Amino acid sequence: MGVLVNVPTKWEDGRQVGASANRLKEQLSRFCPLKVTALWNSRGHTGTAIIEFGNDWSGFGNARAFESYFMTEGHGKRDWKKKENGYSGLLGWVAMDEDTSIRDQLGAT
Repeated sequence: MGVLVNVPTKWEDGRQVGASANRLKEQLSRFCPLKVTALWNSRGHTGTAIIEFGNDWSGFGNARAFESYFMTEGHGKRDWKKKENGYSGLLGWVAMDEDTSIRDQLGAT
């Protein structure tokens, strides 16, 4: 699984709205995701999504390509943690154990 953060959202009709899971899946089609789940809370779209890849070697390769792309662009997990690059644009990485223990919208999934 991959993590995608900083998905653009805007305030509309009393809640945050952003790209649908299907739209995000289209944008990430070069990595062949099987499923994209946009995360929501009581205020709406959180700007975060979970990306599911195949549970085989091909899926593993797609997940690694996903992470490599974002790292090369300076939009990987380390960049998200630093938030020194202005935190603009999508950031993505392959989910690890520590991502499930975060006490925010990522860890709540």
